[in-house]
This record gives sequence, structure tokens and C-alpha cells, in this order.
Amino acid sequence: MKYRVGIVMMTMAARAFVVCAQGTAGVMDDVSAVLRDPAMRQNRVDARAEVARVRRAAAWARSTQRGLPVKGEKPGGGAFELIDFDGERPLYRATCNANAAISSGANLLWAAPYGVTGNGGTVGVWDASSALTTHQEYGGRVTTKDGSGATSDHSSHVVGTVCAAGIDAAAKGMAPAVRVDSYDWDNDSGEMTARGAAVPGEAGMLNISSHSYGINAGWVYTQTPVYTWYGAGTTAAGYEDHFGQYNTYARDIDVLAYSLPYYLIFWAAGNDRSDNPATGNAVALSPGGASVSYDPALHPPGDRTYKGGYDTVSYEGLGKNVLTVGALTDAVSGGLRSPGSALMTSFSSWGPTDDGRIKPDVVANGYYLRSTSYAGDTSYSTMSGTSMATPSAAGSAHLLVHLFHTLFTNQVMRASTLKALLIHTADDKGNAGPDYEYGWGLINGSQPFSLILSGVTPSQRAPAPVLTASSPSSGVGTLDFSLSGEHLMLGATVSLKRLADEVPGSQIEMLGDSAAARIDTTGMAGGWWRMAVANPDGQKAELWNAFAVPETLWQEPFETNDIAAKGWAFLSDIGISQWVLSAVKAVSPTQSLHSPGAETRSDTSAVSAAIAIPAAAANLSVSFWHDYVFQTGLDGGVLELSLDGGSWFDVTASGSGAAFAANGYTTTLSTTGSPTARNPLAGRSAWSGTSPGFVKVVVNLTDTAKYAGHSLRIRWRLGTDSSTASAGWYVDDVTLSGIGDPPPVPLQGTLLRVH
Repeated sequence: MKYRVGIVMMTMAARAFVVCAQGTAGVMDDVSAVLRDPAMRQNRVDARAEVARVRRAAAWARSTQRGLPVKGEKPGGGAFELIDFDGERPLYRATCNANAAISSGANLLWAAPYGVTGNGGTVGVWDASSALTTHQEYGGRVTTKDGSGATSDHSSHVVGTVCAAGIDAAAKGMAPAVRVDSYDWDNDSGEMTARGAAVPGEAGMLNISSHSYGINAGWVYTQTPVYTWYGAGTTAAGYEDHFGQYNTYARDIDVLAYSLPYYLIFWAAGNDRSDNPATGNAVALSPGGASVSYDPALHPPGDRTYKGGYDTVSYEGLGKNVLTVGALTDAVSGGLRSPGSALMTSFSSWGPTDDGRIKPDVVANGYYLRSTSYAGDTSYSTMSGTSMATPSAAGSAHLLVHLFHTLFTNQVMRASTLKALLIHTADDKGNAGPDYEYGWGLINGSQPFSLILSGVTPSQRAPAPVLTASSPSSGVGTLDFSLSGEHLMLGATVSLKRLADEVPGSQIEMLGDSAAARIDTTGMAGGWWRMAVANPDGQKAELWNAFAVPETLWQEPFETNDIAAKGWAFLSDIGISQWVLSAVKAVSPTQSLHSPGAETRSDTSAVSAAIAIPAAAANLSVSFWHDYVFQTGLDGGVLELSLDGGSWFDVTASGSGAAFAANGYTTTLSTTGSPTARNPLAGRSAWSGTSPGFVKVVVNLTDTAKYAGHSLRIRWRLGTDSSTASAGWYVDDVTLSGIGDPPPVPLQGTLLRVH
């Protein structure tokens, strides 16, 4: 890696000087448009869209006369479409497809101290068609913007390279939380004019877009015939005059970029070095021409043969104000980034331009890259090409834009600054310094971040974050949290902490003055947790007692023989109480509480010890396990509650402030028979019959104010008639769960030691 100050100056100058060498004056080469003016911008959008429409319509009309296709699928994947004629030569726009996050270093940016994944930002992707927006890797973050109903594998692959979340870890994108606006290429110039950022922080505008396509030049693989020649001349002296030539298309993209100084366009260098007919191949010496047998002594040389593969970048890839991307193999060794392991691919186009400029600007992984496929929401494919390298570079660059915005409050990086950062922090490859094969080198995602951070002085550093509120305050499962505070940066990470435990969540998504994050609380220990936020610059904030997971406030497992000493009581209103600890059946290891069903009329109860409920308690519930065998409809049991030594009331009684949440009563006890013989609980809802083994009962104490701060007793009341005896009732593992009083918040600066 080298820092090349002279090149920075050249790059800045490239934005200030746009050559308009070829074309007549008109909308496409008008550099006077002030696109920060909405009316002027819309005028240019409409005009450029009309130019594209007229060019395409005229080209398609001529194609009919000459019997040329207007669009279709490329052999081996990708697409092409006729957009214009250059004299007698048809101009076909075509995709440039021939293990990227580690190669670019983007994976290093996802973790501390950077912690950025693109959350909250948007990258534009123009391609042959739209991506499959429903793919599982996109998570609703990809939107088709121009109404294109068509999808393609190439487009989906490119979009996934930018933003795939990493459900399939091998296909994780460069910016796995960024949003993507997906367009087809039919009106790219007009749409880019509409969406590119002209001023800092322009709402709804793009700072980065990716373009994995170009215009056919030189020899093009067409399968039948094997190759077709798009260059000038058909003899061995023939050549591709558009290779290296700063033509109308290069000028047009420069004018567009010049008018949008906060918008950097990433363009594929092309794959022309792999287009080399073999002797005897069937080739056409012009689009739609007759097939002949290729003879290098008679026909134009292959693109790699001509000039040794140099001077094979063309059209928009030659623009001075775009970032042109070539392709390398994977820069990974042993799972770690290793720039020395990356090799030049056989297909990536090389510079220079005809006026001697360096192209490509940088290189990135574009070889055998796994990404999302349009075949289905869970499908993936592997592709190679500068088509794959370009979104790899664009996604990594978006993370730079993201960090810059968070570190320098209310500031946005200029496109010229971003381009300079990328080329001057690239890992040098090939000949020392910039060259015509690798440009300035392999894009290095983390080095620009370090360079940016090194330039942040204490006075420039954003204020430390402050958390003032977080909701919800309790719950279980995957929850969406709303956070309030100050100086919460885009890309900040959140987590819940308790003692030595930490449960990470998603990155913060800004929503005006508040923020949102998602955390999976499944399996978290009961009790109070604090919400923690860490900004990308390393500054942190915590909100104590922000979230609580219900925990056990009181429990009786019946595993010791001192329940009477604990305050349990066994009462009898009618008959003799037979409640005892039993080892016959149990949920917990050994014992449960048991009473048989008497064959005589009886009314007996097992009464819990007094349970002191915390004053600030919430989310209260009582649970227990029971197993019963009662004479169906005649014998049965009920659950009753008492507060502060007051009257007993059934869980189902009006005003009880409680309700069964699981496995409530099963029947209503019979009222037939003599009053002196029937069950004392006759007419009441109760558990009766036979349970399917031990069943867990849950009672929610829904009226928190009724119970919090009070003393609760629970009784299991068993009633029988004067009839048949039964095995009776087994009760085990009685628990009061909920959220107790929050612990005290430590004073600032106090070190607490937990033993």
C-alpha cells in the first residue's frame, strides 16, 4: 500500500475538468446544469431519458432491417441489449460476468472498532433487470425502483454481493445491512441523474452506485458463431478503435458524475482479455455477419493477442470521474485476508487509456464468487467477472461513506475524496506503484477507515452517546426495541448486559430523534439487564435497569420435609385432611404434595406459606405441576388465593385480578344428589376426571397493582362426595415468577465487585 499525494491532486482535478471531446453540444455534454436545483435536475432527467429512448428506438428499427437481435441472454449467463449504433456498428450493452468480503477487507469493518455494516444507507444497482427482491438474504432491504418486472441471475448475484445478510455465510455481502435500490439499465443515465447526490446529506439521494455492464467491443463470445467481431476492419490489421478511446459514452458519464459531486459511480472494467478466437473457430466478422473459419493470419487478432491484452477497457469504463474496477482471484489464505494470494484473472480488461491514464482504478475479488440467485428465495450461484468485482468494491466503499458520516457530524464525503481514499489505501499489486493491469491495487476496506479515524481530533470527535429511555421494559423472544437519547450514531451497536453476560442485538436504525434495534432475548437469565450502546467511534453509553426478564421470585419443590416449618398448613373444613409429602409421583426428583380422594364427603386444603411480593414487581405469574385422578364430575379440586390474610377467592372469580394462562379447570362439578352427600364444591368449575400425567398450570396475576407489595397465600382445595374413593391429587414445583425490584444503580465512578 502506498499513499500517493500526486494522484490525489490528479483525482481532484479530474472532477474539475471534464473533456467533452466528441459529440455535439447538447444535454448529454452540458456541464452547466446545477443539479442541486430540483427544477434543473428534473429537466436533465427528462432530457437524458429522452435521449436514451430515441437512441434505442432508432437502433431497434435498424436492427429489424439488418436482422440483428435487440436483446437476449449471453451464453453462460448474463444479458445483452441493443442501445445505439455507431455508424454501421451496433452498440450492445452487456453484463460483465466471466469469496469477496475477506478479499476487500470489508469483514474487518463489521466488528470493533469500526462496527459498520451499512445500516440505514442505500446503494443503487443498475443491471440488465431487477434482483429477486424476496430472497432470504435481502430481508426486505432490496426495492425495485423502476417497475421492472423482470429478474435475472446476474442482477440478483450483483445485488447479493453488495448486501446479502449472511444467512449463507459464504455469500455474505460487503455491506450486510445496507438497502439496495435496484434498476434495470434501460434509462440508467436519466435515473442516475435523478438519484445521485448533488449536495451533502441530500434526502433520498445516492452516494454510491454499481454498474456491472458495458458495451460490446473487440471480439465477443457469442457461442453460435463462437465469436463475433465488433471492431474496425476485418483483416489481420483490424483493431478495436473504441478500446482506450475517450468517446461519447465516456464523456457522457463524466458529465453526469461532474454534476453530482457527492455521488461516486463504480463501473466494471470489462472481461475482454478472455475473448480470443482459436484457429478454426466459427466467427462472424461483423454482428449478424456470415460465419467463417477463424485464421489469425487473415482476421483481427484476439483481444489478448492484440497489444498483449493491454488497451482493452472501453466506453464508460474510461470515464475520468468514475471508479473503474478490475477483477482478481480471492485474496484469502487460511481464512484471513492475504493480498499476496490474489492473482490477476485471465479475463479482466487492462488499460491504459489512449491518453495514457491509469485504468482500471482498482481491482477486487471477481473470481468464482458465491452470491444470491434468482432461482428461488433460498438459491445461490457462483459467477466470475468484473461484474462481481464491481459490487464488491461498491459495497465496501459504502461502509466508508457510512463511517465518515458518523464521525463527522452532518458531513458527507465527496465522491472525489472517496475515490482518492480508495486508490491511495489500495494494496499495491504487480509493478510498484500504479500500473495498467491492477490500477492502484487491491481495494482495502479497513485501511481507509484507519486513515479516517487517525484524522479525527478530540475537538472533531462526536459527543459521547447518551441513553435516556428504552422500551419495551420486559418480555421474551425476539423483540424490537425503541431507544431515545442523544448522539446515537448510525451504525452503533446495541446489547443487553447483566453481570458478565452480554446479548448482542442488531445495529441501530435511526428514526428521526429516536432509534430502533432488534435483540433476541430467548434464553436470557431472569432479572434486570442494562441496555448498552457503542458508537462506531468507540464511545459508549448504558441505561441501567432498562429491561427485565421474568425470574423465579419464590419456589417450593417439596424436596425437604420441613414445609410446615416454612409456613405451609393443611386444613379440613369437612372430613380429615390427608395431605402429605409423597414419593409415589413427582416432577422434581423425589417428592410431591399429595392427598387421596376420600370415599366420604370431604373439603380439605393444602395452603402455601405466605409469599411476600416485591413492591415494584411486574409480569407476575403462579405455576405448578399437578397429576390427578378424581371421580369424574363428582370429585375435584380448585385453586384459591388470599391477600394479606384476607378472604379466599377463586382464580376465576370476578375481580380476582388473575386468570389461567395454561391448563385451567376442566369441568363443572355436579349439583345432583342430596346436599349432605354431594361435593361441598358442587356447582363450581374445577379440575375433575383424570389428567394425562403431570400437567403444568399457569396463572397470570393480571392486576399487578392488586398483588405487588402484598402477601400472597395459595391453596389447593379438594372436595369429594360420599361415594367412590380415588387416587387423588399430586401437586409439585410451585413457583411465583415475575420481575422483582430493580437493583440500585451504582454511582458514577464506583467500581462494583461481584463475588
